[in-house]
Amino acid sequence: MIILLTNLEILYLTFGVSLGVILILLAIFFTLRYFKKKKETKISVEEKYKKDIVFQDENELFDLFGGRDNIVNVELKGSRLNIELKDTSLFKKEDIKNYFIENILIMSNKVVLIGSGVESLFNQLKSN
Repeated sequence: MIILLTNLEILYLTFGVSLGVILILLAIFFTLRYFKKKKETKISVEEKYKKDIVFQDENELFDLFGGRDNIVNVELKGSRLNIELKDTSLFKKEDIKNYFIENILIMSNKVVLIGSGVESLFNQLKSN
């Protein structure tokens, strides 16, 4: 069976196929652009929090936790820093938020810090 198309039908068919190809290419372009932008945003957020926290002196760090003698144990688990304290009332909760700490849990003798700055805090606590 042979189908003969008129010039107008061939024109419509060509236009339809061309339009379909253009729409597919636009969809691919915007999809790739979206994922590239999303990746750039993720990198910039990671770089922002990759900076080390710098204290003027080691006493400034230990003052956040009530002094060096108030700290019993320090333990890092991923993005969570567990600090066992003798007296949690000496812990300066509002001041520690300036060091990339998103959440703070205070228990009877333990403070749990959650955030992107905990690794830097842990390294400085352990080195001093």
